[in-house]
Amino acid sequence: LSVNGVSVGSTTSSTSTDATKTGTNTADGSGKITFSFTRRTHHVHLSSLDIEAAQVNSVKMSFNDRGDKTLSASSQYMYKSNGYTFTLKGWTHTRNYAKGFLRNQPGTATAVVSGLVSGRQYAWKVYQYASSYAGTNPLSVNGVAMGSTTSSTSTDATMTGASTADGSGKITFSFTRRTHHVHLSSLDIEAAQVNSVKMSFNDRGDK
Repeated sequence: LSVNGVSVGSTTSSTSTDATKTGTNTADGSGKITFSFTRRTHHVHLSSLDIEAAQVNSVKMSFNDRGDKTLSASSQYMYKSNGYTFTLKGWTHTRNYAKGFLRNQPGTATAVVSGLVSGRQYAWKVYQYASSYAGTNPLSVNGVAMGSTTSSTSTDATMTGASTADGSGKITFSFTRRTHHVHLSSLDIEAAQVNSVKMSFNDRGDK
């Protein structure tokens, strides 16, 4: 037996209903995993296949680690966790009263989450704390307007949703400053669904 062109040894069929081989593999660039069964004895059999996404990455990323700093809006600030990278750009300051980043100039700041699976849907939550300079500002995700969010002293999410990672495995959050400040305190992201399939091929009788 080989999987995606890599030999994984031999299997032996029997009257047992247990799996003859288990393992994990990465889907190729076309989103496929190919199982190749080479006949060496009288028969090679295939009764069923089970497949399931091996892991769901979930990240709750806080940006409240820099205190009160003045930033360059053209600089990037990166955070990494559990295989995901969060890249922030366009922010002008960090402040404790924002529990993270803020922009106080006209324009748009972004948070790009990368390391995702292209074409897969992810659930997300945006948090925007403000003990000062609370405001209502537009949010778009992957270029799609999501309406407006309002920062406050609440620790609840200001917006939740689900979006599909683009062809580069990224989701881009764009925060446009309309009021005095737009804040970003933290982001949660999680694969929205794990598909699991148990596929039997015992439906054709003797053909």
